[in-house]
Amino acid sequence: MVYLEPVKLIVTYGKAKDTMFKVWTNKGEIVKKINTNAITHFGMQLTHNRKMLILGNWAPDVSIYEVELNSKNDTYKSFKDVMCLSGHKKSVRVLGISHEAKRAVSYSEDKCLKVWNINVRYKEREIT
Repeated sequence: MVYLEPVKLIVTYGKAKDTMFKVWTNKGEIVKKINTNAITHFGMQLTHNRKMLILGNWAPDVSIYEVELNSKNDTYKSFKDVMCLSGHKKSVRVLGISHEAKRAVSYSEDKCLKVWNINVRYKEREIT
């Protein structure tokens, strides 16, 4: 479970064959369900700035989601799947993220520790 304090959201994921992770308000209302198609989830980390969420599961990949807020009032707008870190050969079991949200770390059942550069500009603003 992760609590997104500025927007008062709670993010949870299931264990036993639950393929969804859910975004809840602090009043217990589900605002978003995301099906990861993963049988088991092993870890979830939120960046310090609370703008990105990383998720590890039985698959050898790490999924990264962007928490998008409404610019006028900082309320929840959406979760976007923005990156997939591939390279492990077995399930990702442990996740970590640097304080400045530039690097992620994953450890897998393949006994391999990977350090990922996630300081990527995947969305550019265009002015016409």
